[in-house]
Amino acid sequence: GKYEAEHNFFRFALFVSWFPQIIQGPISRFGELMPELFKAVDFDLLRIRSGLYRIMWGLFKKLVIADRLSSYVEASIAMREGYKGIYLLLAVFFYSMQIYGDFSGGIDVALGVSEMFGIRITENFERPFFSKNIAEYWRRWHITLGTWFKDYIFYPLSVAKWMLKLSKWVKSHISEGLGKRIPLYLPMVIVWAATGMWHGSENRYVVWGLLNCFFIILGTELEPLSLRLIERFGLKEGGPVLKLYRVFKTFWLMAFLRVFDISAGVRAGFETIRDAFKDWGSFTWDVVFNELSLPAEEFRVAVAALVILLSVSLLQRKGSLRERIFKLPVPAQWAVLFSLITLVTVFGSYGMGYDAKAFIYLNF
Repeated sequence: GKYEAEHNFFRFALFVSWFPQIIQGPISRFGELMPELFKAVDFDLLRIRSGLYRIMWGLFKKLVIADRLSSYVEASIAMREGYKGIYLLLAVFFYSMQIYGDFSGGIDVALGVSEMFGIRITENFERPFFSKNIAEYWRRWHITLGTWFKDYIFYPLSVAKWMLKLSKWVKSHISEGLGKRIPLYLPMVIVWAATGMWHGSENRYVVWGLLNCFFIILGTELEPLSLRLIERFGLKEGGPVLKLYRVFKTFWLMAFLRVFDISAGVRAGFETIRDAFKDWGSFTWDVVFNELSLPAEEFRVAVAALVILLSVSLLQRKGSLRERIFKLPVPAQWAVLFSLITLVTVFGSYGMGYDAKAFIYLNF
C-alpha cells in the first residue's frame, strides 16, 4: 500500500477523531495528518495569534454574512412564497454567499483551532468565486472531497479493465472519438452522481450533481469553438474582459445550480430558476426590507460584509494576508485582531431575536 499500516490503536484513534476536522472537514489524508499529530510542538504566541485570526475570520463569514442572509433565502426560495424576478435573483446570489460563508467559515474555524495546537490540516477552499469555469470552481471548492473522489472513484474506474474494453468496443463499432471519451466521461458521470448522493439521498441532489457534470463536459467539448470565437472577435486570451466574463458566467451558473440544495424537489428547483427571470418590473425594496426578513439596516450590514469579503479575497490572491499583517508593527497586528472580534461581536447574527444556525454542511 501507499502507507505502512498503523498498528497502534491510540495513534489510529487520534487520527480518525482529531476534533477540528471531524465535524465537516477537511478530509485529511493519513500521510498528511499523522506527521502533524506526532511532531514536537513548542508554545508559540505568534502561532496562537495566527490561529485566532483564522477563527475570527471564519466566524465573520459564518455569523456576519451567512446567518444574516439565511432568513431572506429561506423566505424567498426554500419556503416558495411566490416571489419572482429580482427577489429570486437576489436570493440566488445571497444563497451562494451564505453557503460559502457557512462552509468556508466553518473550515476556517477548524483550521484555526488546529493551528493553535501546532497542527496544520489541509486547506479546503481557494477563492472559488474567481474561477473561470466549473471544472476550476470544483478544484477550488471543498478541495479534499474532490481529490478523495478523484483518487478513489474516478481514477480506478478510468483504468478498470471493463472500462477499457468498453472504450475499445465503442471505438471499433460506433465512433473512435466517442470511444476515446468513454474512460474520461463515464467515470465523471459516476463521480458526480456519487457527489450528489453524498450531499443527500433525494433526487434533487443527484440532479444537481449530474448537472454539474453536464456543464463540465459541455465546457470541455465546446472549448475549441470557444477559442475560435475568441479569435474571431479579437479578444485577448487571458485579458481582463474575457476573464471577467468567464468569472461572471461561472459564478451565476454555479449559483443557479445551487438552487437545488434548498428547493423542495427537482421540479421546484427548475421552477425557481424559471421564476427568477419573470416579473422584474414588480421589484421594490420595500418588499425586501419589510416582507423578506432583511430590514434595511441588516441589508446594509450584509453588503458591507460582502465588500470586506471580496476585498480580502482579492488581497489573498497576492499571498497570505496574515503573513503581511504579521509584518506590521505589533500594535497594528492587535488592532486588526480586535477589529475582527468587534465586527463579529457587534454585527454577528445571534442572541435575542435570532435563530443561531447550525453549519449547513453538518447536514451533508
